[in-house]
Amino acid sequence: MRKKKKKKRIDAPSLFLLLLIGFLLISIAVVLFIMNTGEEKKRKINLQEKIWVSYGDSITDGGFWQAAVANKFSLEHIDLGISGTLVSGYSSSAYWQEWRLNEIISYSPDVITILGGTNDFFSGVWVGDLAECEKDKADKDLASFFGAYSYLIETLQEALPNSLIVIITTPLNYTHFYNETNRSGHSIVDFADASAAIADYYNLLLADLRTISYTETSFQADFWDGVHPNLEGCAKISEIVIATLQEVHSCLLD
Repeated sequence: MRKKKKKKRIDAPSLFLLLLIGFLLISIAVVLFIMNTGEEKKRKINLQEKIWVSYGDSITDGGFWQAAVANKFSLEHIDLGISGTLVSGYSSSAYWQEWRLNEIISYSPDVITILGGTNDFFSGVWVGDLAECEKDKADKDLASFFGAYSYLIETLQEALPNSLIVIITTPLNYTHFYNETNRSGHSIVDFADASAAIADYYNLLLADLRTISYTETSFQADFWDGVHPNLEGCAKISEIVIATLQEVHSCLLD
């Protein structure tokens, strides 16, 4: 009769070692996944002498805060801000309109900053929600802030996949200190939060103006009419945009 082979048993120390190795491999995989999901935000780019388009409304139109940014990185700056324009809605000058986006695309910019929401707030625009980002472009509600903003981001990403897009949050205005809302029930902070949420959804760099700590008195010192920043206010926008771009630029120097 043949003797039955005894099954080898894994002793406790060996089992513990195998479990430990498995845990370490899973941990490494998770870390690599997290790093890859943030890769777009930390993409390496040498900003020196690159082409930069700043896109927006009257807070962008005129180039008051952009000069310091352009000088810091020796950027070739193109100002495509148009006073009075909205991100959303069906005005011929809305941010998502084809002719405006084609103008950006025509410059093949390396960097695009987008600053908007002030006129949407004052025009009573409905903010909407992140569900708009999930929709196909043809189905987006362009009358809502989320819908129009996501439409323009997706259009730019399709046409300029290698461009670095930076969203600047909607700046505060005087209504914030009086708890005022527009006719759709939204505060100016709702627009700032929405622009930040869009940046996060599309994994874009965010120049977060919400980090500026204001009292009503200090706010008045930075804005000449409660809406448009003066030289001091523009300097603070410049500082935040520079710090945001420096995160990417410094990667090249590490």
